[in-house]
Amino acid sequence: MVNKQPDTDNLLPGNKPGRGRPRGSRNKKNLAYDALVEKDAIEIIKQVIAKALEGDMNAAQVILSRIWRVPRDRLVKIDLPPVGCTAEVPAFIGAVLRAVADAKITPAEGDSLAAIIARLQSAVTLVELEQRIWQIETGTALPPRFAAVR
Repeated sequence: MVNKQPDTDNLLPGNKPGRGRPRGSRNKKNLAYDALVEKDAIEIIKQVIAKALEGDMNAAQVILSRIWRVPRDRLVKIDLPPVGCTAEVPAFIGAVLRAVADAKITPAEGDSLAAIIARLQSAVTLVELEQRIWQIETGTALPPRFAAVR
């Protein structure tokens, strides 16, 4: 039987075990900061905007970082050969390298594409190994539900 009594060994005297602070609620320190800034928030924002308009790049950066989020990734559109077996991976990696060399994509984007193809290569290799083991053990081709990777 499981003991349903809460562990009270780490509680200070007079404190009762409970569910704790609700998820998403703010702690006392942040609530105090909010209360301090709340009355002057509009004036502070006006001053930061005025500084940005005067040419203060730090103020402009603060404003722009709140308004205009820089995307983490971009959609990469390049022609890549299909990959259905491990023998086709070098052609894919070559195409990615050409795209990086031609400045169509950044090296970081090329690295991301290479990582994706490495995962695909691992999956294809596992399926190919499974097919070979199945054929060795049974002398028959792998059942159709396992044969399609391409």
